[in-house]
Amino acid sequence: MHKLWRDRSAIVAAAVLLMVIGASLLAPLYAERVVGVNAFSSNLDGEITLNGERISVLAPNTEGLGIGVIPIGPTWHFNAYFLGSDEQGRDVMSRLLYGGQATLLIGSVSTLITLALAAVVGICAGFFGGWVDQVLSRILDVLWAFPIYLLAICLSIVLLTAHLQLGPFVINSGSLIIPIMIIGIIYVPYVARPIRGQVLALRKSEFVLAAIGLGVPPWRILCSKPLQNAPHAAASPAGQRQ
Repeated sequence: MHKLWRDRSAIVAAAVLLMVIGASLLAPLYAERVVGVNAFSSNLDGEITLNGERISVLAPNTEGLGIGVIPIGPTWHFNAYFLGSDEQGRDVMSRLLYGGQATLLIGSVSTLITLALAAVVGICAGFFGGWVDQVLSRILDVLWAFPIYLLAICLSIVLLTAHLQLGPFVINSGSLIIPIMIIGIIYVPYVARPIRGQVLALRKSEFVLAAIGLGVPPWRILCSKPLQNAPHAAASPAGQRQ
């Protein structure tokens, strides 16, 4: 935390991220209380009061044949279509904030899935080796062989055109679970490879070899960590027990 606090770039980035998260979480409050609109329903006949003048959200088109309507542009007033409206008369700012909620949800959950899967795959492949390492490494090679964006597009086309059924659970094509799963899976090789390399190097450490020689169960070795002061700890009874 001390090193992080001294990194000004990290502090600025964290502040911006907190601002984005806070603004996205306040999307319902902004849409319903400040602007007074429903960000998900059309407002074709809506009007707003701007500088004492009533203005239509969708103004008649005056160009060419005068067919259709033109959405109102940015008003730069937080309480009246700050970023304008879309073709359905919906407030762009409110929809942007709601979109931020979905983006943060997809990004954070998919990252957790990637880290969890990559940690399990990388640790198992690096520690057990042999056929376990061969099988897991080949699976990672298959995922690694595809360009990441091409693989994501192919998976999204397959999964978004029809519902996905996993046993008794059915995931509809419009669910956010599908993009979360796609992003969480395709990035596993990029994280699992470095973890596997670290585990391979750590497995040759003296404390790991000693634990294996003493018959310590693999699950206990995987959950352990090296002692901070190995020589002093080894000289004490507590160090011998550990």
